[in-house]
Amino acid sequence: MHYPSNGKPAKSPLRHHASGVLFIVGLIFSLIGAPFLGAGLYVWQTQAENLPKDDYLALSITLCALGAVFLCVGLGLLLGFWRTRKRMRTLMREGACYDAEVVNAYFSNVRVNNQPGVVLECKYVDSRGASRLVKSGALWSVGLLRRPEDYRARVWVDHYNPKKYFVEVLDDGIAGSADYDDR
Repeated sequence: MHYPSNGKPAKSPLRHHASGVLFIVGLIFSLIGAPFLGAGLYVWQTQAENLPKDDYLALSITLCALGAVFLCVGLGLLLGFWRTRKRMRTLMREGACYDAEVVNAYFSNVRVNNQPGVVLECKYVDSRGASRLVKSGALWSVGLLRRPEDYRARVWVDHYNPKKYFVEVLDDGIAGSADYDDR
């Protein structure tokens, strides 16, 4: 991305990170939702003669609704994880790779286990000679915030749309975060 007039990188509206957070949370929600949905269907089918009509109907609808919400949220998160991973693999297979200089590192507003993520701003020069500034998503695997020159990064960019990119952090062999713009 080119430098805007204010000197800050342009923000991407669609952000994903490649860590397994989406996968783990999606799996947990799906595993919670499925039994609730099953219990609601079980009550609907088998308990009609054992419970008063209003009770079994309210119970089965509540359990089914709760299970469906958890299951839908979990499957949505899993779909988001798989889609992000597929995009990253496609960029690594078909996109251009540039070594990037990390020009800034700061804490993100997102916290996981009371630990803030680290966001890296990276500058690279593309094949046309244009200097571009990109931001990684929040990274929790890079450890404590250090000086920007202590990080090494590589940027994978779509040949046709430079707003689609993936920042790979090469610090201690830990993979980084993805940042996409689907315009």
